[in-house]
Amino acid sequence: MNRIISKLFLYPVIVVCIILITCSQVNKSNISQLNPIKFKLFDNIIYVPVIIEKTDTLSMIFDTGCSGMSVIEENVARKNKIEFLDSSYSAGAGENIAKSYYIGEISYNLIKCAFNNINTTTIDFSKSDFFWGIKKYGLIGGNIIEQKIWEIDYINNTIFNYNTDSFEYKGNGEEISVSLIGNSPFANVEVISGNDTINALFLFDTGVRFSAFSTNFSIENNLMKKSPKVVKTLLGYGIGGESHGYAGRVDALKIGSFVFKNPVMGFSTDKGGYYSNHNFGGIIGADFLSRFKVIFDYQGERIILEENKNFNDPFVYDKSGIVLRAEGSNLNEYFIHFIVKDSPAEISGLEPEDQIIRINDIHTSKYSFQEIKQIFKKDGELSLLILRDEIEVIKILKLKSLI
Repeated sequence: MNRIISKLFLYPVIVVCIILITCSQVNKSNISQLNPIKFKLFDNIIYVPVIIEKTDTLSMIFDTGCSGMSVIEENVARKNKIEFLDSSYSAGAGENIAKSYYIGEISYNLIKCAFNNINTTTIDFSKSDFFWGIKKYGLIGGNIIEQKIWEIDYINNTIFNYNTDSFEYKGNGEEISVSLIGNSPFANVEVISGNDTINALFLFDTGVRFSAFSTNFSIENNLMKKSPKVVKTLLGYGIGGESHGYAGRVDALKIGSFVFKNPVMGFSTDKGGYYSNHNFGGIIGADFLSRFKVIFDYQGERIILEENKNFNDPFVYDKSGIVLRAEGSNLNEYFIHFIVKDSPAEISGLEPEDQIIRINDIHTSKYSFQEIKQIFKKDGELSLLILRDEIEVIKILKLKSLI
């Protein structure tokens, strides 16, 4: 949920420079000649291998919500002795702003495709990594994405890129018109809530795990009160810290001709940061986008959506009431950071700062962050071995639907 926001929305950012690109020309009809980028999909977020200047290969998020400059993690930049220039501030999810440093024009290499002279800034992601369960070393942002056409295959964990002058789409997907605001794609979405159908502009953001309505849009349209049930929780953790709000549902969400019935959505209550903005309805994140093969064509001001096998999967929300935090050098030590009121976690006597050692006799170090989150979305009963104040305690967690 780390957003770098255009000056059209919240805070000024340095204007993107002209980018020189060197890649072999390709055609959609001759896919065998391409050099596909294989990515890691973690909690529906795309992590691509990137070589920057003289660094080792870094895992960076392909982030359509990073509207200004691409980003290198601050500590990585320091480790590689990259010179810091002007300081600035960036806003995103969470109510605070984060200090950043402009580091000039950097070269990026994505699998034999070089992007040179890319204006780049830094952000310290170290605090947010605990809540994502994986280390982030940077963001591939709008000043790279705008230069190519990108086809994201969530099922096969593959990205193809095409030159804009040689791309011809021949598939059966649906074209959605977008407006580029600060080099990020925004499109009209219909929100169906009760007897109301509300049209609004939404950011289509590959770097957000959980889709949510902005604070003002939710309040103005009384969306949260129309949800059958809501729970107060943390919606995420971005460069601005914790993002607060409620999780609930709306009757339907319509993107083009695609209709999603009873989807889970966040209702932000943030009074600062990205979700406090008055100019858009919210964010369509990876929980929706991963149900498609998605083509981003910034120069053509469109995205193309092709249903994949996940399209009709139900929207399932956490059934435990636990918001996790991952610690340790490998981010595989799991602590309870927040507990939803009246949830199974609270009823079972779990408390914030409890460390979860075992789940049904399996040590939690055997699980990834996303695997534990998936376990907490299933029905059933779990035996949790908890470490609290250096004392081990067993708690029985009876999972149930919260919304």
